[in-house]
Amino acid sequence: MVTDTPSKRHQHNSTKQLLGFFGSMNLAITLLVTIAIASIIGTVLQQNQPYNDYIIKFGPFWFEVFDALQLYDVYHALWFLFILTFLVASTSTCIYRNAPIMLREMRQWREHISRKSLSAFHLKAKWQLGDKAAVPIDTLERILINRGYKVRRNTQDATTTLAAKRGVYNRLGYIFTHVAIVVICVGGLLDGNIPIMVSERLGNILVETRDVPVSQMDEKSFLPKDNASFRGNITIPENQAASFVFLSVRDGVLVQRLPFTVEVKDFRITHYDNGQPKSFESDLVIHDDDLAKPIEQTISVNHPLTYKGITIYQASFSDGGSKLKLRAWPLESSRDKSFTLEGTIKRNTEIKIGEAKLVVEFENFRKFNIHNLAKESGDKDFKNVGPSFQFKLRRNDGRALEYNNYMSPTMIEGRLFLLSGVRNSPGEEFHYIYLPVGPDGSVKYFMRFLELLHDNRAMRKVAGQIADTALSVATDKDPKLRQQIIDRTISLGRMFVQGGFPAIEQVVSKNFPEEKQANGFAAYMSIVRVQLAGLFERMLREAGTYKNDQLTSRQEQFYDDAVTALTAIPGYDAPIYLQLLDYKHIEATGLEMTRSPGKYIVYLGCALLIVGIFMLFYIHPRRVWVMVTNTSQGATVLYGGSDNRKSPDFAREFEQIQLALDAEIKTHNQKSGPTITRS
Repeated sequence: MVTDTPSKRHQHNSTKQLLGFFGSMNLAITLLVTIAIASIIGTVLQQNQPYNDYIIKFGPFWFEVFDALQLYDVYHALWFLFILTFLVASTSTCIYRNAPIMLREMRQWREHISRKSLSAFHLKAKWQLGDKAAVPIDTLERILINRGYKVRRNTQDATTTLAAKRGVYNRLGYIFTHVAIVVICVGGLLDGNIPIMVSERLGNILVETRDVPVSQMDEKSFLPKDNASFRGNITIPENQAASFVFLSVRDGVLVQRLPFTVEVKDFRITHYDNGQPKSFESDLVIHDDDLAKPIEQTISVNHPLTYKGITIYQASFSDGGSKLKLRAWPLESSRDKSFTLEGTIKRNTEIKIGEAKLVVEFENFRKFNIHNLAKESGDKDFKNVGPSFQFKLRRNDGRALEYNNYMSPTMIEGRLFLLSGVRNSPGEEFHYIYLPVGPDGSVKYFMRFLELLHDNRAMRKVAGQIADTALSVATDKDPKLRQQIIDRTISLGRMFVQGGFPAIEQVVSKNFPEEKQANGFAAYMSIVRVQLAGLFERMLREAGTYKNDQLTSRQEQFYDDAVTALTAIPGYDAPIYLQLLDYKHIEATGLEMTRSPGKYIVYLGCALLIVGIFMLFYIHPRRVWVMVTNTSQGATVLYGGSDNRKSPDFAREFEQIQLALDAEIKTHNQKSGPTITRS
C-alpha cells in the first residue's frame, strides 16, 4: 500500500492554494477594474505628447508625479503590462480549473436522477394513475422533443426516466468569454514593445532626447527593419520621401527603419464652412527593390495602405516648410529702418535690431483662417480672413514670446486693421493689437507716425511749438521756463510711447497728492495729446494728405485708432513687427505607421468575446425530467425541472409542458376510465 508523505501533501495543498488564488473571482475583478481605470486614463490623457506640453498643462509638480506613474504612455508602462500578464495567468487558471467541469456537465444527461431529488425540485408535478392506467412514454417524449429539448430515455426495473435538456451550450459562453480575455491580453502583450524595453534595460538601445537631425543620432537609437512590433509617426512634406518613422519613448524618440521608402506626391484638404477640416488625403508612392514598379495609392482617414505587414494611416497634417517673405518694422527706435527678410516654417532666422540679436523661430503657417464675423450672438457669418503665420521671437537671454500675425487686413467696425497676437506660453490665448491700415492698404502711415515718436528731433520740434504756444499768452517769457516745458513735454511723450497710459498714471501718483491726481493726469494727457497731434499732422504733411490744415473725418478716426494701437504696443513686448508680404505654401502629411502582429489576435479575441456574451445572454440552460414508475397498484408520473437562473420564463414554459403532459395522460386513459390524481 502506497501512502502520501507529509511533504507531498503539503506540496499538493500549496499548489491547490496557489491555483485557488490565481483562479479567484475577486482577483480577476480587481485586475479588470484596474485595467479599465488605466484605459480611461489613457483615453482622457493624450498619450505620447512632447513633455513640454505636459509641463505647461499640469505644472512641474504634477508633471513629475504623472511621469513617475508612467501615465504619458499608459499602454506601454511596465505596470500595465504586468497587470495584463497577471490577468492572463488568472484567467488561464480559471479556465484550467472550471472548463473541464463545464464540459463534463454539458455532456451529462443525469438520467439516473433519484425520485427523492426530483421531488425536492421547486418546479414539479405528480400524477397518480389507477391500476388499469397506461402511460404513453413515447408521446411524452415527443412532447419534450417538440419543445426543443434533446431527450434520453433510461429504464431500470419498473421505472422509466426521460431526461431532457436544452441550451447546454450556454456553458460554452463562459469558456469563450474567458478565453477571449486571455487572447486579447496576449495580443496586447505582443504589441506592448516588451523587446524594446528589455533591450533598453540591457543598454542595447538608447533613447534619443536631443533635438538633433536623424543624421546626427546615435546608432543605438535606430531599430532594425525586422522589428516585430512598433507604432510610429512621421511628417513628410509634399514631393519628399522617408524610409523611417519616429517612436515616442518618454521624453525622447527612437528611429524605426522601414523596409521600403514612402514618397508623398500630393496632399489635399477640404474644410467645413466654419474652417474645421472636413477631409484630408495623401497620394503616396511606395518604393521598394522587391517591387517591379512602385505602388501608387491614395490614403485618407479610415482608408489606410498596408504593405509588408506595415499599415500606413492618414493621421494628421501640418506645414511642410512654407516659404515666407516678410517686412520687419522697428517698433522701438527711429534709427532702425524697415527691411525685408525671408523665412521658412520650422526653421530659425537670425536678425539684428540695433545692437540686439534676435532669433525668429517660425513655427506654423495657415493659408486659411475661417472666423465667424457675425455681429449678433448666435448668427453665423463665416469668412476667410486670409493667411497667418506663427513664430517666436527669442532674445539673447533666452526669453521668447509667441506671436501670430495675419497677412490681410481685417474689417472691424468699418475700418481695416492688421492683427498681431502675442502670448507668453502655448497654454494661453493670444492677445491682439490692432494696427490701423492707411488709405493705401498698408501700415506705413502708422509706422511713420510711430517712427516720429522715437525721433528726438521731431519730438523736440513739436515740444518747442507747444512751449511757444503756452508762453505766447504768458507774461513771463523766461527761456529757462521754455526749456522746462520742452523737457517735460518730451519726457511725457517718451513715457507714453514706452508705457502707455499706465506710465503716465505712475508719474502722476508720484508727483501729485491723491486729491489732485485726477487733475494732474488730465493736464499731462492734454500735453501728450497735443504732442501726438503735432506729430500726426507732420506725418500727414509728409504724405501730402494734410490739406487746408484740417483733418478729415477719416483721418480723425485713423488718429484715434493709431493712439489706441500705441497704448497696446508696450504690452506687445517686441522690438519689431513682422508683416507677411508673400508666401509659397508647402503642405505636409502626418502618417502613422504600425506593425501590429497582435492586432489579428485581438480581433479573434473580440470575436470570441462577442460570441461568448451572445451565448450567455441568449442561450438559457434548462433541464426537465419525467419519471414513470409502474407498480401493482398503478403508475406514478413525476415531472420536474430546473433552471440555473430561476427565470419567470422557464416557470411559464414548465407550466405549459405540464399542461401538455396532463392533457396527453388524460386523453390516453379516458376510455379505460382509471382514476387519475394530480398533485
